[in-house]
Amino acid sequence: MKYYPNNLDQIIEKARKKEISTIVLYGPDSGMVSEFVKKIAKSLSLKQNNHKFETASGLFASLNNISFFSEKELIKVEYNSAKLDEETQNIITGSNIHLPVFVVDELPTSSSFRKFFEADKNSAIIACYPDDEKSIRQIIISKVTEAKKQLTPEALEFLMNKLHGDRLLIINELEKLLSYAGDDSKITMDHCAIISESIESHPDLLCIYFAKKKGDEYLKELNNLLENGISVIWIIRALARYYQNLLIVKFQELDGVGVETSMAKLRPPIFFKYSAAFKEIANKSSIKDVSNMLNNLTKAEVEAKNGYSPESVMDNLFIGQFATTL
Repeated sequence: MKYYPNNLDQIIEKARKKEISTIVLYGPDSGMVSEFVKKIAKSLSLKQNNHKFETASGLFASLNNISFFSEKELIKVEYNSAKLDEETQNIITGSNIHLPVFVVDELPTSSSFRKFFEADKNSAIIACYPDDEKSIRQIIISKVTEAKKQLTPEALEFLMNKLHGDRLLIINELEKLLSYAGDDSKITMDHCAIISESIESHPDLLCIYFAKKKGDEYLKELNNLLENGISVIWIIRALARYYQNLLIVKFQELDGVGVETSMAKLRPPIFFKYSAAFKEIANKSSIKDVSNMLNNLTKAEVEAKNGYSPESVMDNLFIGQFATTL
């Protein structure tokens, strides 16, 4: 069944009661995925093991391998296909010793894998996309409340403006802030000085600078993301999603639909702070240019998967986009 990120506690409780036997986490926010896997394992007192899906028989072995101590485990399954064959489906719906949590990068609405889990009442599937303004506020307040502290209005406003993007980055910064505050019961702007400048790295900013051919700013955001452990493939896919959204808007424009109207229909929506920049880029872009860039990004992902060094992959992208402006 389809659930949302704020339903995680409900999913965990159902898994505890054995009403849910499989969980799927998909989407671009790797930090949210990591946090959810960690929370599920901790809440259910499960040891975590990883499994890279290659064959159905291999998956069955991982889900039913009894450890020396006969402990139930959370098996994090890396799954790289939008399809689901019948043999794998039978394993998932069968009675397994361990709890499988599938992690998938992206699943289109046409995906048989996604359709199966959304229809299966004993499964839970969650789309993990970057947090919006409302959910970021909830994360901040929840973390501060758990630490039995308070926030001044100025500090809350500052954090709302500063923290965005991958959830793992947000959580790390909040934990650092709470540690810095120590025994102080109220967090003020003085405490917020500890928030890293690098938290400004956000895939939307990277995409904006890339599309606008602002080389220096793009390289700064790229370095910030890489320094925070974000993979090259994840970055390429973030750029590809941005250009896919541009292409959707441009095609709808041919049918007489305005840019703002098209933007409002995009899912997930464009992050509210960057909607003006997206509109500007869409107005200045052509379908040909957007399509060509999507082809370049597809080529870059193939290179990354085939063993090209991250440096050479990103250098080739940089040269292709910025050569005319150098």
